[in-house]
Formats: sequence, C-alpha cells, structure tokens
Amino acid sequence: MLLPSLADLRKKLSHTVLYAVAHQTARRRSLRNTTPHTTADIALEPRILLSATDSDPNNTISTAGDFGNLTGTTAPQSLNGSLSSADMVDVYKFTITGNTNVAVHLAGLTQNTILQLYFEGDGNLNLDNYELLESINVNPEASLSEALSAGTYYIRIYNSSATVQNYSLEVAAGSTFGSDAGSNFGTATTLVSGAGALQDVIRTNDTDVYKFTLTAASNIIASIQGIDGTNLSEHVRVQLFRDFSGDGSPNNNDSLETFDYVTGAGLIINEALEAGTYFIWITTPDNNEDYDNTAYQISLNTAEITESTDVGSTFATAATLTSGAAPIKNVAQTNDIDVYKFTLAAPSNIIAVIQGIDGGNLSEYV
Repeated sequence: MLLPSLADLRKKLSHTVLYAVAHQTARRRSLRNTTPHTTADIALEPRILLSATDSDPNNTISTAGDFGNLTGTTAPQSLNGSLSSADMVDVYKFTITGNTNVAVHLAGLTQNTILQLYFEGDGNLNLDNYELLESINVNPEASLSEALSAGTYYIRIYNSSATVQNYSLEVAAGSTFGSDAGSNFGTATTLVSGAGALQDVIRTNDTDVYKFTLTAASNIIASIQGIDGTNLSEHVRVQLFRDFSGDGSPNNNDSLETFDYVTGAGLIINEALEAGTYFIWITTPDNNEDYDNTAYQISLNTAEITESTDVGSTFATAATLTSGAAPIKNVAQTNDIDVYKFTLAAPSNIIAVIQGIDGGNLSEYV
C-alpha cells in the first residue's frame, strides 16, 4: 500500500500529526532498469511531524540539507521546498547507524520531476550514476521504501520545468533488523544449524562473511533469500570457501562453489562436506557497474552422514576395501587425498565402483 497523499493525511489527522503507513510497499523503477522491484515493508507508530523549510543553495553533497540521524524512535520529518529554472536540483541527506527500513515521500511537483536515492560510496563527493540506488518519476507524488544498511544516504530531487514548483518532502525511519555480518574469515558471523535465519543488507563494495563448523562429514543446506522469504531485489554473488591454505583469507584454491548473479527466489546450497570449518562469502557481482542494495536472510541446516568414514591419505594409512562388503562412504574435497587398498590371494577380476552417495551422481570431478 502506497503512502497517502498529504491531502488525505490532513483529512484524517490534525495539521501537526503524521501517520506513516504500515506495511508500505513501493514499486521501484530505476531509470537504468525498468523492471519493478519489491521493496521492504515499513511499520511505524503515529508520531509528531517535524516540519521545516529547505535552505538554498542545497544542490550538492557539501551543501545538502541534513535530516540528521534517523532511528525507529525519530519522529517522521517533513520540509517544504521549491525548484525553478534557476534552481533545478535540491539534495538532502540522512544517516542511519544500523540496518533500517526507510521511507521517503515527495508531493507537490507536477512536471518533469525525478526523485532519487544515492549512497555516496567512493568518497569523491559526487552523486555518480553508479551510486544510484533508486530513481522514480514524480507525478504528482511518489514514494520509495528501502531496507538500508548503516551509512549516510542522499535524496536528490530534480525538476526541469521552467516554472516554479513547490514541494513537500517527508522522511521516516521504521524498524531496525538483523545485524551487520563480519567481513572476513577472522570476523565471520557464525551460522548455527537449525537456529533460524539471520538478516542483513549487502551493498556494493560491501562483503558479508558467515562461517559454520562440522564435527563430522555432513549434508548441508544453506539458504539465501530476500527478507521473510521474499525475492532478492538485486543480484548477489555467493561463494563457499574452506581455508585450505590456512592464511586467513580467500583465494582460488579455497573456493568450493561460486554462484554469480543470484537473484529472484535466491539460492539453496546443498552439499556433502567433510568435517571442518567453512565460510559463506556474500558480495555483489564483480563487474556490476551500478550500486546495489539488497536485504537478505541466510539460514543453515546440517545432517551428519552417519556411515561416512574418513580414510587415510597414504599407502601406510589406506582404508581397506573388502570384496562384497557394504560401500565405504566419504567426502572428497580440494587438496584432499583418499587412499584405499585391497589384497588378492590369487589372480582375480575386480570391479571397483565409485559413485555419489547412495548411488547418485558425483557432484564434482574426481
């Protein structure tokens, strides 16, 4: 449900109270991508509206009007401004200190107006095209809603009309959620099997790292989806690592699986792994030219492979194969060597079968 117009709000409320709409959903249409995106919902309690008037010039990052630090307990804030042929751009900023749902509502501009949300991530103090998170046309009003991670964000209002255009801008922070995951092997956030989903936001140039430890060979199911099981709003890159080299950082030899351009319904990693500590690394695609901002949840479930036996890696420690006995089950990984032995008392024909667990296909080359 979209935020109501200012006129509707004033009919229902006094001139000093604003109700932010519960469970707001806004369609996102970027100028660089016309595919609609589902955004996060926002639920806010009624609060006193803080009002102000914009102060020109405020058309750059350095002169941006400042809404300050927004939290779930901050009253929704509103201001009135105007644009004209001599002043076609207004810029405002706000800061959040944790994962937060934020809603922006713009009304009053009727001609050739664009409402944009940026994250200035490269430090050059410019609002570059690749730092654009959302862009929507205003006719005669528009709302956007985003789940954002900690940082400072910029609202840009652009109008190319030759006439003076007056507007009202409202910004509100909703509920916070999740926590910021670690960004490397040393600070990785621990995933616990069956403990439920962890929630976070991944942004361009950001890295979220999770780890889990298996005490025995196990089947694992790791799920990455949008918040509350919804679709991911942008592409993400997911990698499964084990620190084989022991240097505390990922490299090509440590990678077990790589999933590029995961979007939509998300990803389920279903793997048989041997005992050890593993890492799930979430980033945005390397060749992505635009800034992305994606809320997601991740969960883990594991089940021990009870018949598994970790075999030796040399002739001296080789596991013994016995003709006619039940198959030996194990998990082979990069930099791992499994050695088996058998003894023949006389010349014999042998048949040795290597398959996936329970007779299925092998998931990788051996």
